[in-house]
Amino acid sequence: MSGPLVALFRDPWAGLAEEAVTWRNPRLLWRKAQWFKANPRSEAYMRARLAEHWPEAEFVDVAADPAWETRISGAAEIVLLYPDAIGIGFRGLERRVRVHAPRAAIQVLNGRRRVFLLDPATARALRVRRFLERTMLLDVLMGLAFLAATPVLLACDLARGRR
Repeated sequence: MSGPLVALFRDPWAGLAEEAVTWRNPRLLWRKAQWFKANPRSEAYMRARLAEHWPEAEFVDVAADPAWETRISGAAEIVLLYPDAIGIGFRGLERRVRVHAPRAAIQVLNGRRRVFLLDPATARALRVRRFLERTMLLDVLMGLAFLAATPVLLACDLARGRR
């Protein structure tokens, strides 16, 4: 299959760094915590990483180009540029890419310089990881476990004579 190589970039975190955090807006506070944990890379950084791996690729910013879907219709290979490690906020874009370019091979270059093929098994694994990152479920469970273990460990230390 021949055709152009198109790289799609999207920044789901755009403008979040400048937002003021207050306790009056817990949803924004939660989103800002997700952004901090994700540590996303900038557009310039992702352009440079793309040039390292695929210098011939056409860079398309999905937010800036409303006609991006027509650009990928004849593409043989599409590279999704995740600014973070697992592509939080890319699920809808992945679906649209599969609809508009069903025969194209989809690769991913993430903000940690890792390249992988986006096949159905990888997409399922990413959905699980994205769910865990968005909900911070493991963080909450581990925090509760430490909170529950603290009095027990403190009592053990006091029984042994430690302060």
